[in-house]
Amino acid sequence: MFTPRKSAVALRAAVLIVCTLVMSACSLTTDNEGPSTMAVISGDAQTAPPNTALAEPLVVVVVNQFGEPLKDITINWAIVSGGGALSASSSVSDDGGHASVNYTTGPTAGSVIITATVHGLPPLGFDETISAS
Repeated sequence: MFTPRKSAVALRAAVLIVCTLVMSACSLTTDNEGPSTMAVISGDAQTAPPNTALAEPLVVVVVNQFGEPLKDITINWAIVSGGGALSASSSVSDDGGHASVNYTTGPTAGSVIITATVHGLPPLGFDETISAS
C-alpha cells in the first residue's frame, strides 16, 4: 500500500545520497607550489657610464596563483643585448619572493637588455643604457 510519508522519506534519502555523491566528486585545487607570476620590483631603466655598476640592483618578485611570495625559486639572468657583466647568472628568491642581481655596464655606449627567467613563465626584460663616457 502506498503511504505518502514513507515515499517522502525515501525521496529525501535518495536526494541526500545523490547530493553526497556529487559533493564528493567536487574538489578545490589549492596547489600553490609553483610560480604563477613574476614582476619587476626595481632596477629597470637605469643609465650609467661605461664600466660602472648600476646604482640599483635588478630586482624581481615571484608569487603563486594567490599572490603569495615564493621562497627558494631560481631566477636565471642573462644579458640579451649590449655588453657588461652580471654579478651572477642565477639567484634564488628570499622569504619575500624577491631575487636580485647587480649589473656592471660594458665598455661601449648603447642600450642593454637583461632578462630574468623562471621556468614556466615568460621572461621579464630590464632596459638599461650605457651612456657615452
